[in-house]
Amino acid sequence: MTAIRVRGRAEPVAHTVLIGHSGPVVAMDESGAAALRSPVLQPGQEVAALLGINLARSYEEFRDAVREWAVPGLAVIYAGVDGTVARLETGPELREEVNPEDGIALGGRPADAAARIREVAASRTGWTLPFLARLPGDTVNMQARNLLQPLLQTLQEGLRQGARPESLTELEKRALLLLSDWSHEEPAGSAGACLWERWYFDLVEAIFRPRLGLTLFNQFIMTPSGQGAAEQLILRALRGEESPWLPLEGEFGLPRLALSAFRRAVAYLAARQGRSPERWAWGREHRVRFRHSLAEALPALGPLADLGPHPLGGGPATLHRSGLDPTMSGTVTTATTYCRLVDLARPGEPVAVLAPGTGGHPLDPSFAAQLLPWLRGDLLPPRPTGEDVLRLVP
Repeated sequence: MTAIRVRGRAEPVAHTVLIGHSGPVVAMDESGAAALRSPVLQPGQEVAALLGINLARSYEEFRDAVREWAVPGLAVIYAGVDGTVARLETGPELREEVNPEDGIALGGRPADAAARIREVAASRTGWTLPFLARLPGDTVNMQARNLLQPLLQTLQEGLRQGARPESLTELEKRALLLLSDWSHEEPAGSAGACLWERWYFDLVEAIFRPRLGLTLFNQFIMTPSGQGAAEQLILRALRGEESPWLPLEGEFGLPRLALSAFRRAVAYLAARQGRSPERWAWGREHRVRFRHSLAEALPALGPLADLGPHPLGGGPATLHRSGLDPTMSGTVTTATTYCRLVDLARPGEPVAVLAPGTGGHPLDPSFAAQLLPWLRGDLLPPRPTGEDVLRLVP
């Protein structure tokens, strides 16, 4: 028996929850009952799993510990001093990939980011910490590499599909030329990245917002699954596959939507950054600010405690990953602020960065000490280990 408080009622409503051996009963009639069975609802052994992971001395012991983590949906990466690497997925039926052919085991990375990691890793055989330290700050947009040229062709088709032939304005032609020559990299000063990100967002919004509404669209576009679904839908349309969400022709088809979204993106950036596309900069639309909890409680302390806003490179589809507010107002809402690389042959010499710094007090010298390296996409070299280093010995 549980009590449920209901709006408009002074007293809570008593409700009986029936739980069978399979789980809670969600529906019942004369013919029987339907119960919800899920590993999420079962007693977990996550603490035991974590203890086992920390005590493991081989891959077999590590795998046995991960088996205790019954809740599905987590990707776990293993790397051992003997050279063994593996990827495991938690759940009742643990799945594993041990020593993949290319020697790379990746966690829950989006497909575009995973492809970029494999591309960089395949570019050489002698992997070193200085070489791999460039990866966290990498701003190559694999999504744009896959979509840009087909979408530029589709945009041209959109000019022909209207009620009468259309042409681009001089400003739009200059912007189109800029985007055609873009390298697919997204440093903060890139004009091509600025136009691409705005155009792509406007296109996704034109496809989904009329169907989902503003609130649901904002929730949809902020999730990795939503972003992936949008990209796959556009890719299928570019391959000529018809979809109820995105027809191939008409005013709501991909060519016309790509054209109208491009026009909106150019007009938006011209109004905000001027009518010289080559001077547009992604970092003016993509800015990060670190808000201190002290300033949130006492806004007058904001100038002392807050950091930023600062122009930031990368984006939702790069390794230097970040996410914008759904309104594309220029505010970065999520970012990968911590990265650590470890050579297992020398595990005591990692390179890492933690933005904005390790200190929590605005007057602490370490408060913002790592902000500028992080903005540049750099990792800090290993710190010398001396007698003053705190060591925890079990």
